Amino acid sequence: MPTEYLIYRDYVRTIDYLFDTTGNQQRTIAIFTAVINQAKNLGKSGEWVNKELIFEAGGEFADSRLDLLRMNLQHGPLTDDVLDLYNERVNRFK
Repeated sequence: MPTEYLIYRDYVRTIDYLFDTTGNQQRTIAIFTAVINQAKNLGKSGEWVNKELIFEAGGEFADSRLDLLRMNLQHGPLTDDVLDLYNERVNRFK
């Protein structure tokens, strides 16, 4: 999964950040697995995986993941890409 933009160390840092945020190994594994499976199913890149793990860490830190999703929609123009990402995130754990 390492790419020209991210290296192994970057992914380790992101996973550490996710674990520090959740404080729960099982929750971290569940989030990581959901993101990896979704990336595989949608043909997403390693950069996408890293970005989404960071988003999910933010969702764990925030009072409400749904509020974080909505807040992301409110900042910037509503393009097809923004709406696609919103739908991917909403459906990640279904």
